[in-house]
Amino acid sequence: MKAGQIIWDSYWDLYKEIKWFNNEAVMEAKKTGYVTSECTGLRLKVPFLNSRDEYRQEKEKRVIGNFKIQSFNFLTLRALNRMQKWIESEGLQQVVLIVNQIHDAIYFRIRNDSELIKLVNDKLIEVMCIPYRDDMPIPLEAELDIGFNWKDMVTLPNNCDVAKIDELVDDAKQLHDGKVEEEKLDEADELIEQLLHKDVDTYLLEEG
Repeated sequence: MKAGQIIWDSYWDLYKEIKWFNNEAVMEAKKTGYVTSECTGLRLKVPFLNSRDEYRQEKEKRVIGNFKIQSFNFLTLRALNRMQKWIESEGLQQVVLIVNQIHDAIYFRIRNDSELIKLVNDKLIEVMCIPYRDDMPIPLEAELDIGFNWKDMVTLPNNCDVAKIDELVDDAKQLHDGKVEEEKLDEADELIEQLLHKDVDTYLLEEG
C-alpha cells in the first residue's frame, strides 16, 4: 500500500499540469453539472460529482479527467476514416491494411516498398494534422514509425523523400535482424545449459 502511494504521488508530482487541468475541469463541472469536450463540443453529465458518497465523487472526478482528454480520440478516428477512404480510392487495399487503432495511434501493415511508404507517410500526416477548430492554441503534430516488429521501430520525418525512407527501412531491418539473431543466440545458450545438466538421450526423447 505504501509503495502504491509513492507511485501515485510521484506521478502527480511529475505531471503537475495534468493535475491542474483536471482540477479546473472539476471546478467547472461542479458549477454546470456537466463536462464539455473542447474537441467535439459534446457534453457529459456528471450527477455524482456533488454526491455525499466520497467513492462516487472521486469516481466522477476520474470520469471528468478521462473525458476531457480521451474525447480527443475523435481526431484519430477522423484520420482513420479518411485514410481508409484514401486507401480504397487509390486501390491500395491489398498493400496497405489498417490493422488496429489504440488511443492516438493507427497501426498499418504495409508492403515493404519505399515509394508506397512515402505515399502513406505523406497522406497520414495530412489527415492526422487537420485542425479541429479555428483558434487552436497548439497545432496538431503526427509522425509515422516503421519497423519489422512493433518493438524495434524508426521514425520517418514528415514528408521525407524516398532516399531517406530507403535508409530508414534499412535501419529498421538491421534492428529486426539483430533482435532475431540475439534471440537465436539466447535459445542456443539455453539449449547448451540444458544439455550440460541432463542426459542427452533423455533430453532428445523429451523434446521429441
